[in-house]
Amino acid sequence: MEGFLFDELREPALIPEVESGVTLRPYQRDAFEAVFKEWNGGKVSTLVTIPTGGGKSVVFSAVMSEVMRCQPDRRILVLAHRAELIWQAKQHA
Repeated sequence: MEGFLFDELREPALIPEVESGVTLRPYQRDAFEAVFKEWNGGKVSTLVTIPTGGGKSVVFSAVMSEVMRCQPDRRILVLAHRAELIWQAKQHA
């Protein structure tokens, strides 16, 4: 898929904070890096699993922020079965 790779992705080790100022924990940074490694390796779909309370919204928001930084014209659709999850993601973005 042309235009899907993130050529401008900063070195993951240089991304200590999400735009909201939240510092990613080591396992969250690992998840963040793994998503881009999969995408840059040609995978279109990827899955991240983190236990309850582990900061999935924080990781998701960091991924969204980086995608928007690299490709500001890209659109992102967020679907969830609870409105609270959407608001939580928005707070971290």
